[in-house]
Amino acid sequence: MINAGQTCVAPDYILVPRSFQDTLVQALKEVYEEFYPDTEKRSAASDAYSRLVSPQAHERVAGLLERTKGKVVFGGEIDKNTKFISPTVVKDVGPDDSLMSE
Repeated sequence: MINAGQTCVAPDYILVPRSFQDTLVQALKEVYEEFYPDTEKRSAASDAYSRLVSPQAHERVAGLLERTKGKVVFGGEIDKNTKFISPTVVKDVGPDDSLMSE
């Protein structure tokens, strides 16, 4: 979640056996809620989370998320005006999905 994922070493995806996917997603959700226990702090109204660096970067990432064929498990809030995209976990993403294109 550092700098809205805009670091050279930010993980874009996690490979996990399908049988373990729901367990991992639940653990990620629990840690996310621990980091941001106040739902207000998880929203575009909060300044507790970074924004994307430019309108172009926001449009690119938002487009990838909007075109995914996977299921958004949590997060997914997008605010174009503030260049905000909440930390998001998507499951059931295939190799040909928009999220895997970059």
